[in-house]
Amino acid sequence: VLNDKVVCEAGGEMSLATFAQVLSGEESQLYPANLHVYLLALMRKFLLCLPLDERGKRYLIPDLLSIAEPPLGNDFPEEGGLAFQYSYKSALPEGLLPRFIVETYVHREPQNTWRRGVVLQRAGCRALVRGDMQARTVTVRVVGTSRNGRRELLAIIREHFERIHRSYEQLVVTEFVPVIGAVRPIPYALLRKLERTEKPVVQVEYADDVREVAVRLLLDGVEL
Repeated sequence: VLNDKVVCEAGGEMSLATFAQVLSGEESQLYPANLHVYLLALMRKFLLCLPLDERGKRYLIPDLLSIAEPPLGNDFPEEGGLAFQYSYKSALPEGLLPRFIVETYVHREPQNTWRRGVVLQRAGCRALVRGDMQARTVTVRVVGTSRNGRRELLAIIREHFERIHRSYEQLVVTEFVPVIGAVRPIPYALLRKLERTEKPVVQVEYADDVREVAVRLLLDGVEL
């Protein structure tokens, strides 16, 4: 049994050196130091913890990250940023976001990391990656002063998700490009199809009418 308070205070992180502190009182006596490597191996096998570095010195226990989203204020406005969305047919895979958080560890803001989301930063740009279990979606929003920097950060995020998605069997996920003010986001596959067939615009439904929006405008920023 893990000492939740110790791990939570450490932001969900632990190491082999601190494993004795992570174990609760009784378990720390039952499992001496020579068994800690074995216990860590078991935790890794069942995805109870994930390595944060290639040497296996530091680990993240996703289930002990805070469930509460940190206050982000108006850090990620719709205007002037990039947006992308993943929608899952059955349910948002339980281990998907923890794996993403671990894989993008070098870019994350530790104070803005919680169980269902993370804020990443790179080259003066920031990205909010937020999962919604009820809606079965992951939404990505990227802001920053550099246009190319925003595009590159979004490309990194999409690359990680594509790799993680491939590791799940029979996972049905649809990609969307959100449009400000639109009733619903536009399927990314549709935009690509329109582009290939040289259709310049797509019909977008708003609350009061239907407008034609340039396909290239919606794809600009999503693709490098």
